[in-house]
Amino acid sequence: MKKINKSGIIIAVAVLLLIAGTIIVFAALRDTAGTVAEELNKADVTCTVNGDYTVTNTSNIPALIRVRAVVNQTDGGDIIPGDIPDYTVGADWTKIGDYLYYNGILTEKDGSKDTTTAAISIDKGDAQVIVIAEAIQAASDASKEGWDATFSDGSWS
Repeated sequence: MKKINKSGIIIAVAVLLLIAGTIIVFAALRDTAGTVAEELNKADVTCTVNGDYTVTNTSNIPALIRVRAVVNQTDGGDIIPGDIPDYTVGADWTKIGDYLYYNGILTEKDGSKDTTTAAISIDKGDAQVIVIAEAIQAASDASKEGWDATFSDGSWS
C-alpha cells in the first residue's frame, strides 16, 4: 500500500483556499464598485451686441470680449464714398490692429443676477457704425491662442 503524502495535500488545499478566497474578494469588490456617471459641462461662449453699442456676455463661463467696428460715411440715410469718419471709443477698451479689446472679464450669465455688459461708447457723428463682437473664454491662454492677444491684470498686449 502507498503512503499518502500529507504535506502535499495540505499545500494543495491551501492553494485552493487561497484561489477561492481571491475569487470571492474580487467578486465582492466588483459587485460593490458600481458605475460612476460623469457629466461634462460644455462651455458655451457667446455674446450679443445691443442697440446702444454695449456687448453682453451670454456665455455660461466668464469671457473676454473683442469687437470690430465697421464705420461708413453717410449722407442722410445713404452710404457715400469717402474717408472713414473719426470715432471715439471709451477708456475701457484697447485698440490692437482692427479690433477693440474690452479691458475686463465679463462674468457668465446667471438667472439670479443681471448679465454683465461692456459699453463701447462710440461717438459716431454722421457715420454708420456696425459692431461685430466676439467672445472667448477668460480661462487659460485662450485669447493668446485664438486671438493672438494676451489679457493680464486688466490690460491687453
